[in-house]
Amino acid sequence: MFGAPDPENLSEDERKWSALLDRYGFTNTDDFDLVLLEAVKNGFIDTERLEEHAKALDAKHKAEHSDKELNAAGRLCTTRSTITRTRSFGA
Repeated sequence: MFGAPDPENLSEDERKWSALLDRYGFTNTDDFDLVLLEAVKNGFIDTERLEEHAKALDAKHKAEHSDKELNAAGRLCTTRSTITRTRSFGA
């Protein structure tokens, strides 16, 4: 039911929806999305599952942000070290 559609088997409406999702940069459906989709389908929200997946998604985003920050700091240290060596040794 969910997942990447086979482009050769899409109807005209499905092609339009696929193009719209592409314009929005939608690339995948995660567990959080599925909980929301189930809520729409069932007419109610399973708040326990929603909170569980929201916390997991938040932790994932925080970890990705931390990785980016550490990488940026590492690049800054490397750049400063290179500049210092270049000035010290006249290279």
